[in-house]
Amino acid sequence: MSGHQRLRHTHQRHEEVMSALALALTDLSSNTPLPSSWPAVLEAQAYFTRSVPRHFADEESSWLPRLVAKQPSAKAAARGLTQQHRRLQQLMAAFSTIVDASEGDPERLDLDQAHKAAIAIDEAYRSHLDIEEPLIAQSTRLLGKADDDAMASEMIGRRGSGGGGGGGG
Repeated sequence: MSGHQRLRHTHQRHEEVMSALALALTDLSSNTPLPSSWPAVLEAQAYFTRSVPRHFADEESSWLPRLVAKQPSAKAAARGLTQQHRRLQQLMAAFSTIVDASEGDPERLDLDQAHKAAIAIDEAYRSHLDIEEPLIAQSTRLLGKADDDAMASEMIGRRGSGGGGGGGG
């Protein structure tokens, strides 16, 4: 998988995690939640703390510098994306704090706050992708195979020999 494909794959994985999280939080609000709902919340939390930082490193260390080198006019957009990464990490940390406060007990989860945090993450991420996806398409045309292969190699290196085990990111 090329570097650009890996970026897109992680975006798809994020969508899957957010969909599963939304369903899980809604289900936990019901009188008879499914046994799979709490693990989905914990998986989202783990994804936010494990995979998302690697993905942001992929973009900030491997992709954006190459894009800016080929197209210096993309520097402001790259800076803006990096700032959005920090904001997304803050939102994800807030979600993690809410989950941690439950002390592993889904009945103690503050569902209202968890829902609000998940919505804030989803809205910020969608806004982020509105800027990022066109840049990835542009970058795909600008960067050659050597850059794309180098990006992929660097991304794989961030995940170690086991591929990361995070299901994307």
